[in-house]
Amino acid sequence: MKRGLLLFVLLCCGFAAKSQTEKGKLLFGASTSFGLGEANTPMTIGFSSSELKFEDGSTVEVKNSNIYFAPKVGYFILDNLALGLNLAASFSNGETTQAVIEVENKSNLFAIGPFARYYFTGDKIRPFTELSSLFGLRNEKNQVGTVTTDNKYSLTSISGGLGMAVLLGERSSLDFMASYNSFKLRESEDSFINRQKTIGIKLGFTFFIR
Repeated sequence: MKRGLLLFVLLCCGFAAKSQTEKGKLLFGASTSFGLGEANTPMTIGFSSSELKFEDGSTVEVKNSNIYFAPKVGYFILDNLALGLNLAASFSNGETTQAVIEVENKSNLFAIGPFARYYFTGDKIRPFTELSSLFGLRNEKNQVGTVTTDNKYSLTSISGGLGMAVLLGERSSLDFMASYNSFKLRESEDSFINRQKTIGIKLGFTFFIR
């Protein structure tokens, strides 16, 4: 009797886990990224403060902060396989002070692009792999005293990673993913191109809706 009850419970758990990612369901999520390399890139959340001291006694103080947020919506075209769209937004502030000279930097980024996520089998923990790309614009404003300059960049990003979804119930999960991201910023009025590659951790929530 106990063995039969245990088997029934395990079957129910397995069915519930599978039903979250079955064909025809919708996926809604949001995440942010923490970089393990350069802390303050447009595609990660980070805060830093540093001070440089020179032999003549002068100092340079640098402060940076960046907030990154990426919601998504997807549809399971097959059991365990979801396709959809990623959105991304980031806002950053920087300040560099040397003697009486102060340089302020502010920027924002908005992007959109496709993603594909595949879930592997599991009960309370579902491993998954994800590939995505983003295309968007970054606006940057620099101010030195009373002089202000504006720069605009186009963004192209490709990323992928392996993660695990910790199921919080029948309709939601907490997601952790080790990711690799390669992105390119191209200045719209110049030939300047900035390429960056980061390895980091993505943390997010996902909701499953029929």
